Amino acid sequence: MVHKLGYGNWEELKAAFRMSPLFRFDWFVKSRTTQELARRCDTLIRLVEKENQEYDERERQARKEKKLAKNMTPSKRGGRQPIESPAQPKKPKQLSMDDYVISVRFLLE
Repeated sequence: MVHKLGYGNWEELKAAFRMSPLFRFDWFVKSRTTQELARRCDTLIRLVEKENQEYDERERQARKEKKLAKNMTPSKRGGRQPIESPAQPKKPKQLSMDDYVISVRFLLE
């Protein structure tokens, strides 16, 4: 009903509940105040949005896994396609005292 009447029209929503034959014997809904109806609608909308986000996240994760699985399968040529990883700068090797002694001996000879 909120999608037809518009969000925030709680008085109209309450009137629609009272006039609708679907809620003829639903005394619980008919006895709610506009504030209670607003709070309930907000809660339901939040739950639906959360459920949609979880669904979208599962879909995104499935597509990501499918893409990774596709990249891991061997190509039709028979070889494996290398997966590119971001290039990391190599750290210079830290010299130990043994390396220093060896290099000094090499220079003295």
